Amino acid sequence: MPDNELYFKILQYTLLGADQNYAAGRCLWFHLAMREAANLLSLAIEQAMKVLYVQQKLEERDLQSLIAQKHSHNPQYQYDPQEIDRAKINKLLAHVMHGLLRDHKLMHLADRLKNESVIDLTGFAATLENINKFYDLRYYSPVGYAQIGSNEIDSIDRIFFLLRASMRPPLISNLYIGPAFGVFNNNGRNLTTFTFYQNKSFAQPAYPISGQSG
Repeated sequence: MPDNELYFKILQYTLLGADQNYAAGRCLWFHLAMREAANLLSLAIEQAMKVLYVQQKLEERDLQSLIAQKHSHNPQYQYDPQEIDRAKINKLLAHVMHGLLRDHKLMHLADRLKNESVIDLTGFAATLENINKFYDLRYYSPVGYAQIGSNEIDSIDRIFFLLRASMRPPLISNLYIGPAFGVFNNNGRNLTTFTFYQNKSFAQPAYPISGQSG
């Protein structure tokens, strides 16, 4: 088995989840549920950032550097690029993903990715801060606090597509938006349509999409 083969297969599920959250977030956005959409779009960006970071570490065979040390000479998890036990890899990747952003502050992770030459999202700091506010408001929201502008979707699209375009094989390059639960339809539109709708970040021809439903 090639190094990291099973890691990438399992990492793919997180990337597919990011695609689904992005498409669903856009759908909510254009139903004017922008506060609710911001949560999903923020999560999609967070997931994509983490996948890109882990991909680089796997390519460098340096995933161990992202694993928190339980003891100075006895890590709780050991990275083995030849690992074939899915359960072990699942636990290790879950541990790594959680540890990358314990405070859920997207700019903290963005700074880390920039410092390690993974990707530079400095130009999108304001948008990352804006959508990140909605994570903190998931339980309690003071009246009138944290509004998000309707034009913010363009910057959100650019962030997500910049991250998505940075993914390299063996991760799939296509944006995957086919909902596992079947066709989502509202006034004749499914998730595929809403992902395209007024989206200025699709390249010409349109960004490739797989798993379309309906």
